[in-house]
Amino acid sequence: VGMILQGKQVYGQFPENYWFMRPEEANTYTDSSNANRLWDNLSGRLMAPLTTLWIFALSTGEGFSAMILRSGFLSQTLAPNAYNCFLFHQMVGQWYYAATRDGHMW
Repeated sequence: VGMILQGKQVYGQFPENYWFMRPEEANTYTDSSNANRLWDNLSGRLMAPLTTLWIFALSTGEGFSAMILRSGFLSQTLAPNAYNCFLFHQMVGQWYYAATRDGHMW
């Protein structure tokens, strides 16, 4: 959610305040990861109450998200194929990486 709140980015352009919701120390590649881990933990804990409210709203069946997820296209067309896609996604990802990165997975 924190990444979405930062807005969209035009491909190839990097604004000055690329991650303006993060401390500057967490944006550097030479960070000892302390600031990075601290910020990730704090942002997750700050979003926990909002996530709890959203899950509660989904469980009651009311609201915009519940209406979208209740639609016939999702529940009758896509849902029966979800497990098949889950089983197939790792193989497709490995083929994609092998084709686009000279056979290196990582």
